[in-house]
Amino acid sequence: MKPMTITEKILSRKAGQPLYAGNFATVKADSLMIHDSNAFTTIEAFKTFEKEKILPGTDVIMVMDHFSPSSTEAAANMHIKMRQFRAQQEFNLYEVGDGVGHQLMCEQGHVFPGEIAVGTDSHSCTYGALNAFGTGIGSTEAAGILAYSKIWFRVPETIRINWKGTLPTGVTAKDVALRTVEKIGLRQALYRTLEFGGDLISQLSIDERLTICNMGIEVGAKAALMPPDSVLDTWIAQRPKIRKYEPAEADKGAEYFKVYDLNADDLEPLVAYPPMVNQVVPVGQLQGKKVDQIVLGSCTNGRASDFREAAKLLAGKRVAKGVRLVLLPASKVVLEELLADGTMEALVRAGGMIITPGCGPCGGYHGGLVGSKEVVLATTNRNFTGRMGSQDSELYLASPLTAAAAALTGIMIDPREVC
Repeated sequence: MKPMTITEKILSRKAGQPLYAGNFATVKADSLMIHDSNAFTTIEAFKTFEKEKILPGTDVIMVMDHFSPSSTEAAANMHIKMRQFRAQQEFNLYEVGDGVGHQLMCEQGHVFPGEIAVGTDSHSCTYGALNAFGTGIGSTEAAGILAYSKIWFRVPETIRINWKGTLPTGVTAKDVALRTVEKIGLRQALYRTLEFGGDLISQLSIDERLTICNMGIEVGAKAALMPPDSVLDTWIAQRPKIRKYEPAEADKGAEYFKVYDLNADDLEPLVAYPPMVNQVVPVGQLQGKKVDQIVLGSCTNGRASDFREAAKLLAGKRVAKGVRLVLLPASKVVLEELLADGTMEALVRAGGMIITPGCGPCGGYHGGLVGSKEVVLATTNRNFTGRMGSQDSELYLASPLTAAAAALTGIMIDPREVC
């Protein structure tokens, strides 16, 4: 049998036969996330299968995160429909304020190494940080899983990304993610898997790995996977529920579509400038640009460690006059943790405004949309035109540390200058 990539190994195990890039397979989905933005279409599609009950075998969750709390009457009615469906079926329903589906899938123990975890959202590639084949699917595919617990895939080719070195002071996993997107380029990984490796990865926490994998879709990747290790095992052991799992490692000699060798030693704090995520420059090149709003959080950088990084700069100080600091925790669990250790109090005292854990302004839904000509620096994952409000606003992406430095000074600035 030929050596396999992580993706090939996971799909082969689930199919019960050796599979390589280009092969097709029908496999069981171990877990499925459905969020409120397309829950209605998924439920309606499920009805067409004429099944009375969801087929057991897949760990299913529905999440009210995109419109949390409801921003329109239509959104409120969608949430009602989700609650009614839950009254008829057995699955986990996460309510308004519980958090973003991707965060909940990971922190609440719905994804494990070596599994297939899918979601009705493109950023379901986040689950690859846990050594799972995580990918986004459509509503009808999700309905098919509810009915039959299965889904088919063409096995993707894999792009290997070897990150070596150590992160310099002031440089974070978000900078690794942005540099990765810049190097690969938009749409250059369409229906291909990103497989990360190298000595840098073993130094990263799971929070940091989640940030990197979350942005895999920004180059078009079908999935983005990290290797298993002791850091992952320790993190998994702390989940509220655990099931038996089998991690998947790449074999020596596995065949890759392309290999990138990147070095973190010379990495700087980076910013992606609008309107594309791959337009990346050191923040120093934009030094002095005025900002109107900072958004700290989201499924990309909304975990407790991200807010603590920001608090290192902001605690005991005040944000610059005229700057709005929006605090968007990835989940209620994260918010409670930050309240307990005083981090959130410090950020609020510095001038931050907490909004409900969920997607909020990231996709332009509510809670921090911006007006004409305003400039936003966010720790989110996309900076497309009009993504966070006005069509002629400007949206830049950066790390929590770089965002905190901008909140403090009112301008884009290298965080190492204010640490």
